[in-house]
Amino acid sequence: MDMSWLGAILEVNLMYVILAAFVVGIIVSLWLINNDEESPYSFTDLIVENGKLSEQKLSRMGAWIVSTWGFVYLVSTNNLSEWYFVGYMGTWVASAILSDRFGHRTGSKPDVDD
Repeated sequence: MDMSWLGAILEVNLMYVILAAFVVGIIVSLWLINNDEESPYSFTDLIVENGKLSEQKLSRMGAWIVSTWGFVYLVSTNNLSEWYFVGYMGTWVASAILSDRFGHRTGSKPDVDD
C-alpha cells in the first residue's frame, strides 16, 4: 500500500511549528496578564483612550498586526529583501516619531509668549 500521501501530510516545516508555538505563547501570556487583577496592563489599552474607542489606536494596531504578519511570512518563505525590512522598520519608526512630535498632548499648556 502506497503511503506517500501520509508522508506529504505529515511533512511539517520546523519554522512554522516554532512560529505557531511562539504566537500561541504570546497570546496565552497576554491573556494571563490581562486577566490578572493586580496587573496594570490591559488589552483595551491598545485600542481605547480615556474609556472610548480610539480610531487612531485601532487603526495603528490593525496595521501593525497585518504588516508584522506579512513580515513574518516573507521571512518564513525566504523572500525578505533589505527593501522590505527598511520599509517595515521605517514605517513604524516614522509613525512613532510623527505621533510623538505632532500627536495631541493631554494636560500640556500651549506656549504663549507675553
